[in-house]
Amino acid sequence: MCSWCWGFAPVIQSVQQTYSQQFPIHIFLGGLGRDTHEPLDANGKKSIREHWEHVHQQTNQPFNFEFFERDGFIYNTELACRAVVTARRLYPDRALDFLFHLHHAFYKQLRDVTDPLTLFDLAEEFGFDSTAFKTDYNSSEARQETETDFDATKGMGVSGYPTLCIGNPENGYSVMTVGYRPWQEIEAGINTWIKSTSN
Repeated sequence: MCSWCWGFAPVIQSVQQTYSQQFPIHIFLGGLGRDTHEPLDANGKKSIREHWEHVHQQTNQPFNFEFFERDGFIYNTELACRAVVTARRLYPDRALDFLFHLHHAFYKQLRDVTDPLTLFDLAEEFGFDSTAFKTDYNSSEARQETETDFDATKGMGVSGYPTLCIGNPENGYSVMTVGYRPWQEIEAGINTWIKSTSN
């Protein structure tokens, strides 16, 4: 539910298409807005709308601004993050694509990804086993793994979203970007890293 992550989605898809045969891609959920419990007020809507407009202008990703006509929306991201963690637990090779599926549902279709029933529908539409998904989503293990992700990203010093890192235990890890960068810059950075570690 981070608009810059939605803006960055085509870049990550390019990373996936270009490099997934060379190295695995791991998703960690950051928990932006996980402690929000009050509905968006006028100031909150204004602030988020400005972000959405900026992301749209810079990335050309589509947004449905009818979202801001909705009243009573609580912008809490824990449930949507847990849905991605559940996908990762059950279908690790499809978790990233499921994240894109949720992005599209939220930003283009105005589907409420803070509602578990909506998340279960989206999982079923994506081809996941609905019973298995619902059971794991509601498990203490999925809840704990989601919190572990939140703690891990905080522990790694992530200060903005999206953050893209590359590396391995042998060579260490490098930050490709904190925040949005276009594909050409990301591709160049990854290729430089690959070249530096293959020498």
